[in-house]
Amino acid sequence: MIGYCSVKDVQAIFEAAQDIIKIGPTEADNFTESDVEGYIKDVEDRLNAKLRAKYPVPFPIPVDDVINQITKRRTAYDLVVDSPIGINSVELPVAVVEWKGKAIKDENDILAGRILLAVSTREVRARLLTSHLKQTRNVSIGISGYDWNYIGQEFIIPKSIIVRAGKDITSEIFVLGVDYEDDAREGMIRRLPDGGIADGQTVYLSFSYLETQDYQKGTRIEKNSFDGSYW
Repeated sequence: MIGYCSVKDVQAIFEAAQDIIKIGPTEADNFTESDVEGYIKDVEDRLNAKLRAKYPVPFPIPVDDVINQITKRRTAYDLVVDSPIGINSVELPVAVVEWKGKAIKDENDILAGRILLAVSTREVRARLLTSHLKQTRNVSIGISGYDWNYIGQEFIIPKSIIVRAGKDITSEIFVLGVDYEDDAREGMIRRLPDGGIADGQTVYLSFSYLETQDYQKGTRIEKNSFDGSYW
């Protein structure tokens, strides 16, 4: 297995569901193996984006069994949605809907800490040696106008900021480059014109940051002011 799941993993799901989708090289098949690999990669990218505030991503291979389960269920669901079954049906089969529901539940349990993933010790050690210690903060801030807002940590890991409309991890997630932009090194964020963040709106941020050696020793002084609250 070169990714979070294999084509055979996805095929096994469909075989257990009476072969509702066919994967293979013939014209009678719904998707080729190459097609499925593309779907798997798309699911991996989305999963990395969702879990990056909790774990260093991408996950080392072989992945924890929970990540494998999420990936193959999400991939199988996406394939059905894009197949004639999904396109021509008013409702998807119950089993297919359950695949997505189970995957989302596992994702949310990981983010909430109810599921702890087994990550390779060697991989974690290598990452810690190169980036010191990665931690996660959760804060809420009010964003007004289009000025930069300081969020109190100038060593935020690039591409780690997730901005939500509410505290709940299932709430709307705003899109970087569309709704807001950030300067991770300086720990700043601002809303963008025509984006989905309203003037004066309170948004909820999760982001990973680095603890430098000075910070760990307690000698580092925060350079940025922080106008917000932790939760």
